[in-house]
Amino acid sequence: MELHGGYRHKASEQTGKPLNDWLDFSANINPFGMPEGMKEAMIKGMDEVIHYPDPDCLELTKRLAEFEKVPTHRIYCGNGGADVLYRYFVALRPKKILLPVPTFVEYEEILTNYYGTIKKREILFGKEEDAKEARITEDRIKEVELVYYYMNRNVGENELTLTEEFLDCIDSSYDLLILCSPNNPTGKVIDEELLKKIVEKTKECHVKLLLDFSFSEFLKKQEGTMDVYLKQQPHITMVHSFTKMYGMPGIRIGYGILSDAVTKEEMKRQGPTWSVNHLAQVAGVYALGQEAFVEKTIDYVTKERTWLINELKQLGFHVIEGEVNYILFQKIGDETLHERLLKRGILIRSCGNYRNLTKDYYRIAVKKAEDNKRLLTALKEEIVCPQNVL
Repeated sequence: MELHGGYRHKASEQTGKPLNDWLDFSANINPFGMPEGMKEAMIKGMDEVIHYPDPDCLELTKRLAEFEKVPTHRIYCGNGGADVLYRYFVALRPKKILLPVPTFVEYEEILTNYYGTIKKREILFGKEEDAKEARITEDRIKEVELVYYYMNRNVGENELTLTEEFLDCIDSSYDLLILCSPNNPTGKVIDEELLKKIVEKTKECHVKLLLDFSFSEFLKKQEGTMDVYLKQQPHITMVHSFTKMYGMPGIRIGYGILSDAVTKEEMKRQGPTWSVNHLAQVAGVYALGQEAFVEKTIDYVTKERTWLINELKQLGFHVIEGEVNYILFQKIGDETLHERLLKRGILIRSCGNYRNLTKDYYRIAVKKAEDNKRLLTALKEEIVCPQNVL
């Protein structure tokens, strides 16, 4: 089972199919790729690669502070969003964490790699269950308690969605609550009123709140009070990524808007000094000026997502309707769709390793119309006459 999407290299090695022949729906990247001119900006920046990159990312930090309307000391730039997450967890060193699931699998991976020993508990629709698994390594003695809140998976209005019931699970025993919005893999956004209640409850209980907004760039930008409100809360840290919207996962650049809980200096101490290379910094600065590209992408993705959802439903798939550039769906009882599409040169994300999902859940990116049509054709053929899987 793949931990992430975007595994063309492994698929190519295993099948012998050339790398560029794969149609990759497993990685949620802008269907237009990079904005026009970004490649040229990085080429111009090549003259500087004979020098060490700026360890403080001064120009990018300044531009991000202006973009986000926060002081520069609150901006931390990292080698992708995952680097920011890792440094935050290690700097904060929480002892008890609350995590609604399903959600981004890397939170648990980072915690497991750092702590080694994790005590795990589950809350199923408001009822706690005993720990079902634990991993212990010989060279680590640190321990964290990770409590999973299983979102309702029953089909209906609140399927895989946080509701006010979740508020009852937040108490002062926790050090940290992690929320991903839009959530990965569902694409769902936490309701604003509920999010405000969560913010107030965590503040009241002295619980730090990490908001992963890595896919928020695919939402229509709301110039309102919510964004200002969140940035005013001293216990909230927010994580953003350039990877998805600006089509540059191979460059690796993300950033955090830090809370009072962790300083920029503490983040820096948790990894190598030069974590963001010069070309990534150039690309980040360039991306911040591409408002028209972002609007074009949002409009296109919205249209194609709506079409894909309708087509998937007509084929009998159960679709969890999100708001971003990927779609989670289920073909009840079909656990081999991922492997069958591999034979056709198409990669989709099998979601069996997401906690609170089963092997018949799959996630696909929203790509260009011609690619989306090719995927739908393959899905239709697989449903009518599925290929055998060895």
